[in-house]
Amino acid sequence: MLTQEILPLAKIEEKLWNDYADPSRLLPADSSGLLPAVPTSDFLESTRVFYVYGAWKEHDVFTGQGWYCRRTDSKGIMMGAMNLRRSLSPLHAECEALIWAMECMKTLQFSDVVFATDCSQLVKMVSSPEE
Repeated sequence: MLTQEILPLAKIEEKLWNDYADPSRLLPADSSGLLPAVPTSDFLESTRVFYVYGAWKEHDVFTGQGWYCRRTDSKGIMMGAMNLRRSLSPLHAECEALIWAMECMKTLQFSDVVFATDCSQLVKMVSSPEE
């Protein structure tokens, strides 16, 4: 990637991280305390954020998948969870969870969506598919 391409991306990433770190820009967590606060920014204004998670254990028969969707300008949420045959690896479980969340998004006819995951390998894989 060329330097002139990297710098604008780095500036966007810096703004998003700064927005996330600023507690005054967080929407409150839900009343149960189970769902985290959602960062707000001009970039994420009234956007649906799909939080995706895949659970995997080497000796379990099943893999767990889950997602929840929350609009940045609303307290309403939607959730989905399921289990299915065990994936090959934790990364496969995370990837399958992301694909399932995308299918749900399409079924719900949501077009303005941001996906979030705690799996850095999945982020890298999706961000740089050529590697």
